[in-house]
Amino acid sequence: MSDDSENGWVEVLFSGIWSVLQNLFEYFVALFTAGWKLMAGLSPLIRGLIITFITSICLGVITLFFHCSTDDVETPSVNLLDYLPGTYYVSIQYDGKEQETKTAKIEHYSGNEYRAIMVSEYSPEYILIQANEEGKLSSQSLGNGKLHYNHHLNKVTVIFEKDRYVWKMMR
Repeated sequence: MSDDSENGWVEVLFSGIWSVLQNLFEYFVALFTAGWKLMAGLSPLIRGLIITFITSICLGVITLFFHCSTDDVETPSVNLLDYLPGTYYVSIQYDGKEQETKTAKIEHYSGNEYRAIMVSEYSPEYILIQANEEGKLSSQSLGNGKLHYNHHLNKVTVIFEKDRYVWKMMR
């Protein structure tokens, strides 16, 4: 094919697209003006409610668009273990029923090890916790656990499970 025939096809394609867009624009303008004439007969209260409703819908769609587009942005990788040290409220459950509550302070011990100091009405209990970067935890006393961090709420939850016991730590 020659360059002239290729340019002709492109020209026809763009003129067709332009024609469709122009017709759509004229159609929406006609609908808008007809709707405005129809609204002129309504009371000011009803007109205000309709305009408020349409504006709210448009703002909601725009907000949803920007919210979805910001979720696609990659956030820098964060080490979950940075959120592990701190003071926690601990709920100890057996077969799904809360048996006891304690307070615990988790601090970095060495390498991938952390130490939890659990305090209740009795003497403190020292527990070693091994951790990896994905937030998986393990302890001889508490079993296997997982670290969860909700960055929207800045909330840390650590859940350990062993046999029929569940230790849920929150801060």
